[in-house]
Amino acid sequence: MDTKILLKLLEDQADPAKVPAMEAYMKNKFSLLGVQKPILKKIEREFFKSFIKNPIDWTFVEECWQQPYREFQYIAMDYLDKKKKELRPEDFPKLKELA
Repeated sequence: MDTKILLKLLEDQADPAKVPAMEAYMKNKFSLLGVQKPILKKIEREFFKSFIKNPIDWTFVEECWQQPYREFQYIAMDYLDKKKKELRPEDFPKLKELA
């Protein structure tokens, strides 16, 4: 899974005019691209289609988490939520790192 492709998809749907209000809502703790949640969910559905049946891709999760934009962290959380039945006790340290 390529976060560069994901960034392009997000940038194509971003609304820079919404960024100040979105960042203010997050108390200016995070940078955002300006992609609203319904659009983000649509992008996720299309992006996840090709690999959601594969085992958990922790590299993808970590790459998303390290991106500067909050939307990537939302994507990582939504991805893990979809894969929650596959989580094992040995995955808990990885989850703890994200918290």
